[in-house]
Amino acid sequence: MDFVIDKTSVSNNVMTLTKASATVIEAWDFVEIASGLAIKATATSANIAYTKTWAAAWDTTIDVVVDPTLILRGVSTTNFAVTNKSAEVDLAVTSGVQLINLAATTTKVLRVIPAEDAGTAGATTDVKVVINKAII
Repeated sequence: MDFVIDKTSVSNNVMTLTKASATVIEAWDFVEIASGLAIKATATSANIAYTKTWAAAWDTTIDVVVDPTLILRGVSTTNFAVTNKSAEVDLAVTSGVQLINLAATTTKVLRVIPAEDAGTAGATTDVKVVINKAII
């Protein structure tokens, strides 16, 4: 499952980034900046942004959402626990799929929201996060 927008308070302001050539970025993924160009975010990304659009290998740009209130729902690598609320966590990538790494706190690019509905204890799906370290 890709990351989907759960809530936002603004009309999803968009910023256009120059994309690395021959790089495919899928809609609903996170991106990072490497050598001044947007690429698909990795587990070691220090700063990330979210995209709702697809960028094929031949595309030269990609639009990312610029919204500090953006709440996203995604899948985590381990079961959610109430103690994960408000935790700063990492992005994981498994077989090309971006996931929430609730067990890692190295890059801390994501933060689990503190709300009652942040996730379901014992489940890996529908964990709600915000971007903790944005590219801007």
